[in-house]
Amino acid sequence: MLFEIIIIINIFLILNVLIFYPVIIYISAKLFKKPIKKNEDYEPEISIIIAAYNEEKLIQGAIESIYNSNYPLNKIKVLVGSDGSTDKTVDVVKELTKTHNTLEIYELNRIGKNNVLNYLVSKSDSEVIFYMDADLRIQKDTFKKLLSVLSDDSVGAVMAALKIYSSDNDSSAGGFGESVYQKYERFIRKNESDIYSNINSLGLYAIKREVYTEIPNDKVCDDFFRMLETAINRKRVIYDSDTIIHEVREKSTKEEMLRRVRLVAGGLSTVFYCKKILNPKYGWASFFIWNHKILRWLLPIYMILISLSTIFLAPDSYLFIPLVYFHILFYGGALLGWILEKVKINFFPFRILLFAISMNIGFLLGIIRFLRGGQNAIWGRTVNN
Repeated sequence: MLFEIIIIINIFLILNVLIFYPVIIYISAKLFKKPIKKNEDYEPEISIIIAAYNEEKLIQGAIESIYNSNYPLNKIKVLVGSDGSTDKTVDVVKELTKTHNTLEIYELNRIGKNNVLNYLVSKSDSEVIFYMDADLRIQKDTFKKLLSVLSDDSVGAVMAALKIYSSDNDSSAGGFGESVYQKYERFIRKNESDIYSNINSLGLYAIKREVYTEIPNDKVCDDFFRMLETAINRKRVIYDSDTIIHEVREKSTKEEMLRRVRLVAGGLSTVFYCKKILNPKYGWASFFIWNHKILRWLLPIYMILISLSTIFLAPDSYLFIPLVYFHILFYGGALLGWILEKVKINFFPFRILLFAISMNIGFLLGIIRFLRGGQNAIWGRTVNN
């Protein structure tokens, strides 16, 4: 009976993360939607901050996309910080400064992304700060659309929707699974924003200077920290699903798993630093953090507890046979997905199972990294950017 109770509780927790929570916020968004008062004429001076490490293949495209947007060039300032790059990142940006007089490049020692971002912001004085990575591409009207949302006095930060690049050669479960996963995430972020505030972070985002605080250490996720600090300041973070930017870096299953490790370790460190947000007095923001983040990061723990409890179930238990078949199909399908990926054969169900397993391995390793106090803001790049 004990192991059956453990299994049922953990199955409920999994279903809550994957099904119940999305349904709850979908219904809540219909009942409690809080509209944004947009001002299409809001055109403040903006700073675009880019921290880069070994991005010689991508940095030019990012910068050119900024200047090719239709935002007034006299109101744009782009600051790029090289975090000890060993390739030609700095040379590429220096060449671009000859064309763009509001572009600045700073060569820094290997101090980590968070310290680079803090340094770059100290060099800016604009009312609005945009944060961008080298693998992102701005589209026409991106800045104007996001700023029209940010003009609302109740809004402290705004985030664009992210479209994942996928080439014809990208058949990995990492790239395919991440694309599917982000569609699921967009649904959740949109509903959270309609209710009150998005608490997730990914891609291009902007914050008002009034809610800016320096990133406290090298363990927190810079963008997630911004989202939580904005919520703590009782300002909304809006996910603008109508404004789409593109991410052009190709994915692999291994790289996506390692990214999950960094995100979960950094995310837990960020929540620990901003732990006051967990207090129910923060209302919807607290509810979103618990259900969208913390309970989701614990998915591998639920799965491990179910597997271990299944071993100790009595063979005549009503749960035993269904769980045995589930384990064979789920983990066996993921293994087949891994084998098929190695031989360049695509089969949708197995690719999804492989992505689910790799994501949860990343979650688990991220939890372990957090508990060990591992650093999070020193990044690396593979040879093929």
